[in-house]
Amino acid sequence: MRFFLLALVLAACAGYRPVHVEAPDLSREAPPTLITEVDVFTGFDEFLLHDMDVLLVGGRVRGMVPTGQHELEGRVQMISGKGKVLLPGLVDMHVLLGDGDPRRALERMLAQGVTTAVVSGHDTDVETLQRRIAAGELPGPRLYRSTRSIRGEAELDAPYRLEAVQRVESPLEAARAARRDLERYRSDFVRIEWTADFTEEMARSVVAEAAAYRKPVYALAPTADASLLAARSRVALLLAPPWEDALDRNQAHALSISGVPVVTAQGLCAGRPLPCAERLRGNLRALREIGVPLLAGSGTQPGADHDLHDEIEALVELGMPPAEAIMAATRLPVRLLDPTAKFGVVAPGAYADLVLVDGNPLEDVRALRRVVAVWQAGHLLHRLDGEMASDAAPGRG
Repeated sequence: MRFFLLALVLAACAGYRPVHVEAPDLSREAPPTLITEVDVFTGFDEFLLHDMDVLLVGGRVRGMVPTGQHELEGRVQMISGKGKVLLPGLVDMHVLLGDGDPRRALERMLAQGVTTAVVSGHDTDVETLQRRIAAGELPGPRLYRSTRSIRGEAELDAPYRLEAVQRVESPLEAARAARRDLERYRSDFVRIEWTADFTEEMARSVVAEAAAYRKPVYALAPTADASLLAARSRVALLLAPPWEDALDRNQAHALSISGVPVVTAQGLCAGRPLPCAERLRGNLRALREIGVPLLAGSGTQPGADHDLHDEIEALVELGMPPAEAIMAATRLPVRLLDPTAKFGVVAPGAYADLVLVDGNPLEDVRALRRVVAVWQAGHLLHRLDGEMASDAAPGRG
């Protein structure tokens, strides 16, 4: 059954158009690095490769062989991984960035091992952050950036409120709103907030307009009915399970048949009245039991009481094996974001976006919280007094 669900996730993701976001171009400054005697979770298998040496060159994984078998040339930075586990950098599929200092948010994500983040809601200049990260001026994860939210005129009973939204009253206005942000801001995906007056026709017009730019549409739908309408409209992703009401079995089955992945996003209800969290978690359980593809996302701002580790641990509590839960935060999200991308796994040729943790997360998934080091495009980020500092050249950030 486990392998069937993984196959279903891959099949569901394969049909969506990729978003091409380049990796941070820091490879020319990253020193060659050999991580020795480390156990590796590749993201492909549900077991560890023991006592491996992993060579990083030019911002990518050059090779991965049993300890002592690499033939090294020139100066190589040596890092001991003995007693630790190396795994792909984590992917948070639902991050919010408010109008506060974004640097702190980026630092917190890196400290948690998050090397890729889908910024599905923001009131800050994420495009500038993307450029500065790519230029090596600012340490941070690879960011995927949404348009301003497209929604109806009605209010949305969401756990958070964004100022940067586009309110529409017709399918034509909805399509124009998508086009406006895709052309003006070059967003990576279109975001819909499914208010009570937002219709399936509006959603279909947004999906069609986004397709002309080869961009996907992600939807935040608070109710079971809205989630079904969004899936029928052929959105690429649901940013959270419904939180206003419970899915019945027929509705959960319909979502399963649609193949649309759903982000866990339990952080949406963190700190809210109890019914919100109970309904969202109950719907998450129903989706898990019926085989809907689930991807891990915090649904909150970095630094909040709830984070991506909580989401991964929640999947394990719902019965998902730890290896599968980690894949829901590494390889499987990347299959949706861009099936041709070279990150989300530990393999020769893949981007060196990596996390080293103390302990075996396949035995105790909470080991993911014990982050020892993070590599972003081959650059080692050290934990210093609770902060992350890059090995990039001085004066670069």
